[in-house]
Amino acid sequence: MYDLGLGVMQYRRHAFELYMKAANQGNPRAMFNIAVVYGAGQLDDKDLSQAYVWVLRANRYRTNCFSHDAKLESHVEGGIRYAEDNLSSAEQAQARRIAADWSPAGEACK
Repeated sequence: MYDLGLGVMQYRRHAFELYMKAANQGNPRAMFNIAVVYGAGQLDDKDLSQAYVWVLRANRYRTNCFSHDAKLESHVEGGIRYAEDNLSSAEQAQARRIAADWSPAGEACK
């Protein structure tokens, strides 16, 4: 809603904060949206490494409750391919470590 300005004034920083809260509860769609924010540079400069971290997290947690969401699966897989095509091996390895060392505080779905 705030991200796109649907029915409210567009306020991407607030949308990002809401995505972060949802991601910390285990919501993989929110994790993917965070990846988009970083990858597109919607708040600051583009940060493909952070985008890759978040798309890897979305991929890891999407099987909890969104395993049959073909659209999310397609977006996540496309994000992974894009990042892997544009990041060095060292950047990919570092992002994988960061992504693996994190887990949500709660679980939106079980």
